Amino acid sequence: MIANVCDRRRDGKSSFRTLKEYLVDKLRSDELDAEDQEVLKPDGTVIAQLSTGVSVEHNGFDLDTLVQEFESVVAMKPRVEDPIYHFVISWAEGDDPGDETMFSCAREAVERLGLGGHQYLSAIHRDTDNPHVHVAVNRVNPDTYKVKHPYNDYYTLGQLMTELEDRHGWAATPQGGPESKPAQRADAHGDLTFEAWCKTHVVPVMKPLLEREQSASWSEIHQVLDAMDVELVEHGQGLVFRTVSDTGTAVAIKASAVHERFSRPRLERVLGAFEAASEEPQDRRYPEDPQAFAAAVKDALGERIARWSGRSRSDWASLHRLMDEHGLQLTPCGQGLTISPANRDGPQMAASKLNRALAKSQLEARLGPYEPPKKAPGSAYARDRQDTPRRTALDATERLQRRYRAYRAERPTYRSLRRDIGRSIRAIRAEVRAERQEVYEHMPPGLVRAAYIQELNWQQARRIQGERLRLLRQFNAQQEADATLEWREWVEEQAKRGDGDAIQQVATWHDPRHRPKNDRVGPAGAMVGYIELAPGAEVLLGWERRRRRNGLCDLYTSGGERVVTQQRNGLKLHRTDDTTVTAAMQLAIDTYGPELRLTGSDEFKRRAIDALIKLEVQGGRHVRLSDPELQERLEKQQKVLAPVAKRPTKLR
Repeated sequence: MIANVCDRRRDGKSSFRTLKEYLVDKLRSDELDAEDQEVLKPDGTVIAQLSTGVSVEHNGFDLDTLVQEFESVVAMKPRVEDPIYHFVISWAEGDDPGDETMFSCAREAVERLGLGGHQYLSAIHRDTDNPHVHVAVNRVNPDTYKVKHPYNDYYTLGQLMTELEDRHGWAATPQGGPESKPAQRADAHGDLTFEAWCKTHVVPVMKPLLEREQSASWSEIHQVLDAMDVELVEHGQGLVFRTVSDTGTAVAIKASAVHERFSRPRLERVLGAFEAASEEPQDRRYPEDPQAFAAAVKDALGERIARWSGRSRSDWASLHRLMDEHGLQLTPCGQGLTISPANRDGPQMAASKLNRALAKSQLEARLGPYEPPKKAPGSAYARDRQDTPRRTALDATERLQRRYRAYRAERPTYRSLRRDIGRSIRAIRAEVRAERQEVYEHMPPGLVRAAYIQELNWQQARRIQGERLRLLRQFNAQQEADATLEWREWVEEQAKRGDGDAIQQVATWHDPRHRPKNDRVGPAGAMVGYIELAPGAEVLLGWERRRRRNGLCDLYTSGGERVVTQQRNGLKLHRTDDTTVTAAMQLAIDTYGPELRLTGSDEFKRRAIDALIKLEVQGGRHVRLSDPELQERLEKQQKVLAPVAKRPTKLR
């Protein structure tokens, strides 16, 4: 069984009458011949068996006047926003308790919430597979007129449901709470919280130590926690669990927040006064003196580094492993590399002093650019955080981005086009420069040489312009045949091919929680998603399309002026002259279909309607506007212009 507290209303529209109609009156039927039966119990409560078979219990005078009784008490507290406390107790499908048992559970729940003595109404519904009882309680006390606010009602009811299941032998149902609620196990970014991790790993280990007959000691507690990379330390007047996250930062949580038995008073009651963990001395294999440190490192690593440098299959990872075995680390410093103790701050020595093969220049020439050591997360909690669904999703997105970057690297871009044009221009100029030098060397000065040089200059200009146009046309033809896809288009294409990472990314985009806040319709267009624009109108007007990195597409005139921007769900006009508006309407119809929505100034709407009528008269494009007022204006102008359009043109 499970108890569910219904949402409260804070708008002042809470109504006992409406709730009673739902619980009781809605289920009555005047067509049945059976009459309602009421039984008055010794404690003053009334149990009514309605004609429909629904049972109700209340502590008022009469079921028909119950609403007036509730409202008369609430009238003494007119500032109460929501006087109704409504919760439901539901049993599992296999359980079939009797009416008296269900009413008894409801009364016990009301008492446990601290609402004893308040007016209440209980109604049993058996119209589903799970029998359940609705309980509506007046939060205003009829004797003191004080308003009751149940504290921690979810946990109170959950604990009661567990007790009732054990008492009556009903099917056990998880009651929720911080340990079983998925939202409590993750932070705002979806990562595993340290509190949830402690409740899963620390509690099952520490509780047996505290419950056994022979009491444990603080040293045993610290030893068990140390195996999980967790510390129990003092903080203020209490104790906290502390460890290192996967980001390298320390995280802590109050011990009493993990479990009530881990509070400092209760732990000291069992284990005695708190004793901190004994601080083990840090690794002191290497002395603090720089010269002595260098000598110790040479004695420990000299021969092994010589053997390592002689191997043909050496890499950065093997070098870092060798350093780690001896408690050392190899880190960049300035223009070279240094060797220092791994677990503490201490002396350093240049890596080249240990062996010339460890010089940074020689290592990078042999192994490639420096690679830092790939260390695993430093604690068990950090390792578990790496396995969360969010981190898995981030890894999938990172893999997709690497593949997309590789795809873009192979595709021609405007940058590569400019690079190719520049390379061709430099080659042409070099050829002309060499030919001009030959002319100066072998042709005597005079008008003939001047004319020849002038002709070379004209040929250079023509060749440069011709090469620029050739490369530009080649690039446009290639883009027209196989355009370079933007990030979103490429991911959707990969998802169609069955790529798992791409399918997961597309599902994230369609999640309403991740929908952009500005996902609205533009000045001309309908909210139907991202659709590629039809190229007919832009080619007709000589517009040039330029894509942005964020997926948007701008249309420019031959003079370089931006006129239209293709957004995700519509078109945004930067110029509202008749030609631009007409072309934009044609693009919108070709792209989004015959139903459009217009937003913007009245002048733009007037021009847009005129353009739509023009397109209908000339090309037979019938359009419908989603705004009723604009649609009415469009139809009126169509009726006015339709006869004119049908009138034959006189020939002169």
